[in-house]
Amino acid sequence: LPQCLIDEINNLTQKNIATTVLYPDTIPTLEYLKSKWYKIAVISNLAQKYEIPLRSLFPKWIFDYEALSFNVGEIKPNPWIFENIKNKSWIDFKDMIMIWDKIDIDIWWAKNVWIDGIQIDRTMKEKWPIYKEDYVKISTLSELKKIL
Repeated sequence: LPQCLIDEINNLTQKNIATTVLYPDTIPTLEYLKSKWYKIAVISNLAQKYEIPLRSLFPKWIFDYEALSFNVGEIKPNPWIFENIKNKSWIDFKDMIMIWDKIDIDIWWAKNVWIDGIQIDRTMKEKWPIYKEDYVKISTLSELKKIL
């Protein structure tokens, strides 16, 4: 790639990193789940440049397990990234739940390895869980407290 394009990509990446924030209900909900003895994992296709900004979003690292693509050499939707968490945690896929916003690369691919899915659709007007045929749909992370 020409250097000017590489510089532009790096600038966009830095701008994206600088503007990344957590939703207000993220930490309280994750802490609630931990208090109920749930194990929590983060699975992400993040590039290595995002690792420090990701970790700095949390006052203390709350995740029990992690599969960050640049560390494990796999990306979603490859089922091996889920296998990575299974191997670290000793938790069967049937006992896992994938929670994220993308149906195509998160929920359906998790289902391919028998992991149940919960979709977060923050644009939903309803403020309660919607039970679909193959997954549950919520509008905020804090709604997990109602269904788990």
